[in-house]
Amino acid sequence: MTSTGNCPLTPGYWKNHGTEVTNLLSAAKGGAIYLGTYKVDTYAKAKAVFDAMNCGSSTSQGAAGCLAGHLLATELNQRNGAATSCIVSSISAADAFLVSVNYQGPTVRAVFIKVDRSRDGTRRPKRRPARRLG
Repeated sequence: MTSTGNCPLTPGYWKNHGTEVTNLLSAAKGGAIYLGTYKVDTYAKAKAVFDAMNCGSSTSQGAAGCLAGHLLATELNQRNGAATSCIVSSISAADAFLVSVNYQGPTVRAVFIKVDRSRDGTRRPKRRPARRLG
């Protein structure tokens, strides 16, 4: 348990306290945390999730990234001894949602569809490949 006791802490706290996150991700504390299908087993992966939160974004991946960051902070708080029994069903629902949207972590962006007009005026989708962040 970190020195802050049983208080729930923000994603910003966890983002900036690598030693504490590493300790809470250790096998003795339960090992990796899964956000949907994305395995968070190192501080670097946790920090990447927090860096990619972008809660002000209106894109679907922005919303999933925001939820993933808050869920990760919640699960770290739970391991750190914060009282979370009143939100267990919300934690499960958030994780189920990330599974349903195939959240694969902060390094993969969604493939966006751009509609182009051909010379004859018909609309056709144009796929842009997924890009890696960072």
